[in-house]
Amino acid sequence: MTRGNPVSGAEIRDALKRVLESEEFRSSPRIKDVLRYIVEKFLDGRPGDINETIIAYEVFNRRGDDPDSSGSVVRVTMARLRRKLSYYYQSAGTDDPIRIEITPGSYAPVFVRVGQDQTDAGGEAELPGTPMPGPANNGPVRRYRYLIAVLVLLVVASGFWIAESFLHEKHRRQYAAEPEPMPFVAVIGVDHEQNVGAFGRRFQMTLTSDLAKLSALRVMASGPGGSEQLLRMPLSEMASRFGLSHFVTGVHVLDEGGFELDVQLQETTTSEIVWAERYTGQMDDLDGLLEKVVDEIASALSVVVEPDEIKRIALGHSDNRTAVTLFSNAMRSLYPPDQVGRTRAAIDMLLEVTRLDPEFAGGYAGLSLAHAQLVLYRHSDDPDTDLKKAVDYARSAVEVDANYGFGHSALGYAYAVGGDRQKAVVESYRAVTLEPSDPITQMRFAAVLCLAGRHQEALRAINETLRLDPLKPRTPYRNLRGVILYNLGRYQEAAKSFDENVALDGPRATWIQLIHAMSHIQIGDEREALNLLNQVVGKFGNATPDYWLDIWLTAPGSAEDAKRKLSAIGWNDVSGDG
Repeated sequence: MTRGNPVSGAEIRDALKRVLESEEFRSSPRIKDVLRYIVEKFLDGRPGDINETIIAYEVFNRRGDDPDSSGSVVRVTMARLRRKLSYYYQSAGTDDPIRIEITPGSYAPVFVRVGQDQTDAGGEAELPGTPMPGPANNGPVRRYRYLIAVLVLLVVASGFWIAESFLHEKHRRQYAAEPEPMPFVAVIGVDHEQNVGAFGRRFQMTLTSDLAKLSALRVMASGPGGSEQLLRMPLSEMASRFGLSHFVTGVHVLDEGGFELDVQLQETTTSEIVWAERYTGQMDDLDGLLEKVVDEIASALSVVVEPDEIKRIALGHSDNRTAVTLFSNAMRSLYPPDQVGRTRAAIDMLLEVTRLDPEFAGGYAGLSLAHAQLVLYRHSDDPDTDLKKAVDYARSAVEVDANYGFGHSALGYAYAVGGDRQKAVVESYRAVTLEPSDPITQMRFAAVLCLAGRHQEALRAINETLRLDPLKPRTPYRNLRGVILYNLGRYQEAAKSFDENVALDGPRATWIQLIHAMSHIQIGDEREALNLLNQVVGKFGNATPDYWLDIWLTAPGSAEDAKRKLSAIGWNDVSGDG
């Protein structure tokens, strides 16, 4: 079907070619296959083949599968296709003469001629090959366009080289200066009038994740425990204790397949409700609706949303709920990282995630992290192969979605484990710029900076991590902060940070207790140091104490000093025979 003046088959093929060759669709083969299929069926005069069952059979090779499962795969891919088309025509395809649209609820393509009266909708497309009159004397115009395109490419190439050259210095400057004041928002979640909590959790996690991609504000990490604490807290305490300027909350009502959602943004210092809105829709529409909520919140806070941030929000979701749930379970299974059984179980889950949704970069990034952990914790039977997998999977994540922060973070982590600290810092910084409010991304950046011996910058990054995620007790943040402070020679503060982690029942890996003990040795508390060390004697497995000291104590002479002092107090496991 076409809207506006008739569109020829040649014009439709040209419109399809433009889309398929664009940057937005370059790394999405499955979505490209679906778009190509529905357009070709339209051109072949077989619109009856453009339905869920036949697409599942012919495009996805779903033969004999459960119909609900097959239909879900098609619906997920079509939803992503609509979003990608929408973004393409707002960016690279803004000047395309013919646009391809797919109306929600339908899989059949609609072809729209841009810049002409759209009131006579419903016209028939011309038969393929039928010529349409075109503008006269357009040769010179096209030549100028080609010249301009070449100049633009030269400028872009030069700009890319310059950006690569100065990226290292740019993030050094960023972490050397105090951050500028900006809105700090918490998404507390939504209350519900029915006993259904999954919707509220999905709202909170997705909205927090989307807001975390904006560079002009910061958002506190989400979580049901944190929400409960904030809800019991006076607004003035939110502001004074955590520096929160605003919070988002609301109420929702669910019915069969749909929802009604009231959302509001409130200021903590004045209690003023600065924005409120009511939304209704179907469950499948929630991710798209939350993109509108992000835009409304940014507008209410007078925050500028950059075009690339709009893209990251619009294209950053996997619509396959099974894949997303499995991905979340796999990421939980990766911790604590010193338990090899959990890591291998995570790998199995993440391989299934990539099968369920090959266009979801999270599956590949998670696999990269898992294989890197096998190498770092010396659980790998073939470290060279696992390290190569870690790098390759992370590169696949970046190829699928170059704007996915976790992909760059995983690649940075893989480089760090492999010893290429410079590349590790660059990729980890890219991750932070893409998702500046994500505490895990900030934590990995801090770890990579510490491994690279850049401890002052690492301290700034881990302090930002704790600011963004202050309410979760059982996190590795305080341990990493202790390691960084130790490298800075601030042993009293290091011991305090480790002790705080113990008081909060945080993770206590063997190598963490080793450096925790060293911090007490450095402040003259040998009794507490021996107490900590005796708890981990013989528990280091394949990774000896010397190995961990060499990995994490990167200040000049720090690792050798620690080994000497451990030997001086008579602790024998330092030789590595544990």
